[in-house]
Amino acid sequence: MKKDFNPQNWLTTSVQQTNEADSLKNVPSKSPLGDLGVILSRIEASQTDITASYSDWRDIGFALADEFGENGRNYFHRISRFYPDYSQSTCDKQFDACLK
Repeated sequence: MKKDFNPQNWLTTSVQQTNEADSLKNVPSKSPLGDLGVILSRIEASQTDITASYSDWRDIGFALADEFGENGRNYFHRISRFYPDYSQSTCDKQFDACLK
């Protein structure tokens, strides 16, 4: 059984409840990527790490690899870069594993 990826599950409610949420009002609601584009914009605007647990990070990678193939790598980096110990090479290795 294939699960649908819902990026909003990884957005914490605390981000939505802080003053940072006010700054998100200026994020366009329409994006060429649809919901993913909106979520990416919000993550980047608030610089929120949604990859703190390995299982969340891995599942995000699987979802992006499944939906976008190699084109999902850039999105994976954009999401992962707010992790305090972010490493481009580690992120690439994880995405390679997700593609397999």
